[in-house]
Amino acid sequence: MGSSDEKKRRSPFTDITNISILDTRHLDAKELRRQRDILRANALSQEQKDARNKRRREAYAKTKNKNQRELQTMSLTGLNQV
Repeated sequence: MGSSDEKKRRSPFTDITNISILDTRHLDAKELRRQRDILRANALSQEQKDARNKRRREAYAKTKNKNQRELQTMSLTGLNQV
């Protein structure tokens, strides 16, 4: 028996019979968007996921550096006013 045979027979942890991603009649706009985002993210290749994560890290670092510079500027100007 291979691992593929075991995966086919294994049952899910919970009852999933009442869950359907395609049934959109009772979902609000936020939930629909969340499901579309999940499906879109799952469809990406590993290279695309790596590129997306790289862009996110760069944007985070840029924002963090900008905020730190603003705080330093505010503290320096505050000392001059005293």
